[in-house]
Amino acid sequence: MVKRIKKLGRLRYRVTLQKPVQVRNSESGEIEESWTDIDTVWASFEALSAGEFIRSSAESSELVGKMEILKRSDIDTGCRVLWDGSIYDISGILPNLEQGRLLLMVNTGVRG
Repeated sequence: MVKRIKKLGRLRYRVTLQKPVQVRNSESGEIEESWTDIDTVWASFEALSAGEFIRSSAESSELVGKMEILKRSDIDTGCRVLWDGSIYDISGILPNLEQGRLLLMVNTGVRG
């Protein structure tokens, strides 16, 4: 269930920011990529487009949107956002300097 709170205005959803980390597999000793939480923050969300298509006889869908969060310097396009049971890849970050916020261009649903 999506958690919302009205008093924060547009920043009403709780999302978790994650970054990739390299970890050693305890059994094989191989280095693997994993994800670690950076922080859980308030965000806004607006869907920009959604597409459904058939790829290799399997139905897929993709959602493209934007999330706005308070400005911070510890995220980049290698990070991702967890929200409402979905993983959103960050494809671009635009500063909104007047409001002290960042606009994250995100997408989910199609993994290449």
